[in-house]
Amino acid sequence: MGNFTSTSSVGLSSAASTQFVQDVITHNCVVIFSKTTCPYCARTVPRVFINGNCIGGGSDTKELHQQGKLLPLIEQCCLNSGIEGSGSGQFEPNTL
Repeated sequence: MGNFTSTSSVGLSSAASTQFVQDVITHNCVVIFSKTTCPYCARTVPRVFINGNCIGGGSDTKELHQQGKLLPLIEQCCLNSGIEGSGSGQFEPNTL
């Protein structure tokens, strides 16, 4: 599991940026891409990926949690031994 941040909009080509994003999504159970603002974006910010699949933005993630569907997605991902970033492979939900 890692924490990647970017403060510069230059440096990577479009192809390199796309490859970087794909690599991060492929090698981590849960990935969140976010921006501080997105005045031109029609999509919700952040974009949340679980087990390589985009589940949507913040509202979508909250809705899945309220429906009881988010935790099973995360647990399934943690059981998938081919995905890095799940720590010990055991998920411990926040009980607060």
